[in-house]
Amino acid sequence: DPAPITNREESAAVPSVTVNATRRNASLQSVPVAVSVLDGDALTQANRTSIDTIVQEVPSVTFRQQGGNKDTTIFVRGIGTISTSPGVEPTVSTVIDGVVYARPGQATLDLLDIEHIEILRGPQGTLFGKNASSGVLNVIGRKSSQETSGFVDAAYYEGNEKRVRAGVSGAIQPGVVAASVTGLYADFNGNVDNVHAGGGKLNGYDRKGVRARVDITPTKDLDIALIADYLRSNSSPTFTAYKSTAAAFNAGIAPVVAGPENRQVNADIPADIRDKNKGLSAQVDYRFNGYTLTSITAVRDWDNTQYTSTSAIGNAAEAARITAAFPATRDIGTVEFSQASQELRLASPKGDFAEYVVGGF
Repeated sequence: DPAPITNREESAAVPSVTVNATRRNASLQSVPVAVSVLDGDALTQANRTSIDTIVQEVPSVTFRQQGGNKDTTIFVRGIGTISTSPGVEPTVSTVIDGVVYARPGQATLDLLDIEHIEILRGPQGTLFGKNASSGVLNVIGRKSSQETSGFVDAAYYEGNEKRVRAGVSGAIQPGVVAASVTGLYADFNGNVDNVHAGGGKLNGYDRKGVRARVDITPTKDLDIALIADYLRSNSSPTFTAYKSTAAAFNAGIAPVVAGPENRQVNADIPADIRDKNKGLSAQVDYRFNGYTLTSITAVRDWDNTQYTSTSAIGNAAEAARITAAFPATRDIGTVEFSQASQELRLASPKGDFAEYVVGGF
C-alpha cells in the first residue's frame, strides 16, 4: 500500500515553544517581546555548553573576555558593560533557574542539564531581579525525569583535549519525588609552548563540576525544585607575538620569533586563573484559583584568583623579565563574592481581560 499523504497544514505547522520571558509560561508566538530561544539538546549536540560558546548561536549577542573570568562582558545588540572591576553589575543580566547572577564573571561557568535558553533583547524592567538595561540570558534547567534514564557523553580532540559528561535521573518516589545528578570533566593541555625553563604548555584548561536537582510534587498544585551546583576551573590563557619590527621587543621575547604561525612564548610567570562557582536554590510554585505564587530562595559563592600579564617577556640574555623598552606588567587579582537572594512573585490567571505579574526581589 502507498504511504499515507501527510496533511500539508500539519506539516507546515510551527512547533509550539513555551517560554518564561514574561515570568509566566506562555507560547513564544504570544509573547510580545523580542526573544530568541535555543534548544538545550541542540546546544549539547553542538558542544555549546558554556556562555561564551552559546552566544555564538545568536547574531545579536557577543561575548568579550579580557584576561580572565572576572573581566567578561556579554553584549546584546552591541550594548553591554565594559569594565575590569568585579564590583560592577552587568547590564545584560544572566538568570539561571530563576536565580539572578549579580556579577558578570559568574556567568562563565559550564551549564549542565539545559532545557532551553531564552535571550531577551532590550530593557527588561524589573521582571528579572532588577533593571537589565541591555537584555537578559534566561537559562531554564531540565526537570528531573520520572523515568529512570542515564547518559554518558565522551569526546577526544586533537591536542589531547578530553571532555566527559555523565548523568542519571529517575523517580525516588514515583509521581512525587524525582532526582537527577549530572557531572562533567574536561581538560586540555594547551596549544602554546612556553620556552622558558620548565614552562610547559599554556592556553589550556581543566574543569570539573556537578549539578544535582530534586523535584518534589506533593500535590497537583504545589511544585518544589531544589538545586545544588559546583564548578571548579583552572586555565592558563596567553597570547603569542604575531608581528614585530622592534629590535628591543624581539630581543625581549627571544628565542621566540614573532610571526603568524608562532605558537611559543617566553614567560617566566605565566597566566594562571582559578575559579570556583557554587550555589543552592529552592523554587516553590503554588497554584490556587488560577493564580500562581512563586518563591525563589538562593545563595551563591564565587571565588576567583587570577595572575595575568599584559606582556609576558622573559629576557634570557639579561635573566630578567622586564626590559627597559618593553616593561612587563602583572595583574594579581582575587575575588571572594557571596550573594543571597529572595524573590516572590504572583501571576494572575491566564485568559482574563488583564493579566499581570506582581512581586518583589
